[in-house]
Amino acid sequence: MYTQIRKVFLVLSVVLSVSLFVACQNPTSSPEENGLSAPTGVTVTTATTENRVTVKWTNNGAAKYWVYYNSTNDTSTATCASKFETNGTYGCDITLSSTGTYYFWVKAADGYSQTSNTSDFSSVATYDFTYTALSVPTNISVTDSSKTNHVTVKWTNNGATKYWVYYNSTNDSSTATCASKYETSGTYGCDILLTESGTYYFWVKSADGYTSDSATSDFSSTAQFEFTYTALSAPLNVSVSSTSTDGKVTVKWANNGAAKYWVYYNSTNDTSTATCASKYETSGTYGCDITLPSTGTYYFWVKAADGYSSTSATSDFSSVATYIY
Repeated sequence: MYTQIRKVFLVLSVVLSVSLFVACQNPTSSPEENGLSAPTGVTVTTATTENRVTVKWTNNGAAKYWVYYNSTNDTSTATCASKFETNGTYGCDITLSSTGTYYFWVKAADGYSQTSNTSDFSSVATYDFTYTALSVPTNISVTDSSKTNHVTVKWTNNGATKYWVYYNSTNDSSTATCASKYETSGTYGCDILLTESGTYYFWVKSADGYTSDSATSDFSSTAQFEFTYTALSAPLNVSVSSTSTDGKVTVKWANNGAAKYWVYYNSTNDTSTATCASKYETSGTYGCDITLPSTGTYYFWVKAADGYSSTSATSDFSSVATYIY
């Protein structure tokens, strides 16, 4: 009896293993069954930005499109350069870093994640690309920023994908700090925080990307600026209000041009033991929400600050604002 049961178990195990193998080799949901068809009309042209090409295709109604490229005609080793939102235009720019023949494909997809359903690869589109050595940015200028203790560095757009902005307190680009790897989003300038008075020197490089292995141009000519540090003033007009019953309050204040604002509160009128609830970015509105832990009277203060870290310069505390919860 035991032998017969064991034989039946072995037969069932074999059948199950075969079934699972067949299921893995023949998924129950093909791209067509998911309603995703391979994009058509894939084309590649030179982009307006240096060392980039523009891949386009015909919209077939998919939620997303995944764009691939390779230096060989092989989809299995292709790089997924973009998972593209269908936001009215159906194309994306890709940066290429060396001369040669490139191959491009597009998949339709229903999302961004690895588990998203996708179509098959489109037909391949081929493009013969010639890499252009990056040119050095010109017309570097430095002026005071509208933000306290910041300067604005500007330059002439030369069509690069990115711009890397450097500064130093000595006229030496080899030891300069890279303050920004700047997206070319229509304006060509960026603000840099300086923390001490003195003479500063600035340079800009063109670049293919953000990473350490991205191709870059040489440094631009040096721009020099005499900077005077301004002591931060305490924010004014601090107020606290609430429209909820769950302890959430909104603290607001008048913008005085600081890079950041640190917001504090306490259940006693004592700044020395106050909790720093937020180190707030100055992104157009000057207020932040805090959820109070229990009912009672609370006291609030705001400091202007140069940054987020514990070593950042700050103003004195503002005048106190009181709220009863």
